[in-house]
Amino acid sequence: MINVVIKKNKEGIPYYFETSGHAMFADPGKDIVCSAVSVLMITLANSMELNTKDKVEIDEDVKKASITINMPTIKDNKASSELITLSKTLYLGLTQINEEYEHKYISVKEEIQC
Repeated sequence: MINVVIKKNKEGIPYYFETSGHAMFADPGKDIVCSAVSVLMITLANSMELNTKDKVEIDEDVKKASITINMPTIKDNKASSELITLSKTLYLGLTQINEEYEHKYISVKEEIQC
């Protein structure tokens, strides 16, 4: 199962995404759920770096099958509208994949900053 942790600021805007694990939907190399999550995370992370001036921290560990995206400017309410839109897009994509596969291959845990 892919474990997803999403942290949101007080306004409910996601600023932290962490994915780890494998979906186990199909054999390695043929797992469309893992592929979908990976492509979404990597594409949005690249877009955040290339299309905004905001600080975005990205950590990828192939051995642990994990990707982390942290956006401290969203957490601190200082983010550009572009970064906020990209963050909401990533949130939408991950939660829709989770819904599409009926929560069987992805576990999403959401936390709101106090």
